[in-house]
Amino acid sequence: NAPGFHPEFTHQVFGEHETIYGYKGLQVHVYFHHLTFHAYVDIQYTEKLRSSLFNRGAREADDVPALLKEAMPAGLTENKSEFLSMLPQLSAAKLPEGGQVILEGTQETPGGSEEWTLVRFNLGAAGME
Repeated sequence: NAPGFHPEFTHQVFGEHETIYGYKGLQVHVYFHHLTFHAYVDIQYTEKLRSSLFNRGAREADDVPALLKEAMPAGLTENKSEFLSMLPQLSAAKLPEGGQVILEGTQETPGGSEEWTLVRFNLGAAGME
């Protein structure tokens, strides 16, 4: 039950107007692995344009998984079980040494406090895809 939002700067994936065409009640949830950026995408909608509309000159509904796959070179699956089964292998990945510390801080949580660090890496130079 994560809060929803309309992400900005999605024009690289969904065009100039940053919209997905052809669905009613569309919800797109994308979950990323924190080290490898492999993704699981859960797409739900109440209605999708029927192909009979296409014959009258209407455009086809956007192929959301295909558009996202082009934009996510680390990998993407629509199968939740597959993604969950990959987690142990993905979690074995290590961040490259070094990196530039951008921010550090502490966040209060119900169980106490947690320290965090935001580090910038050049993943291409570190051999990560």
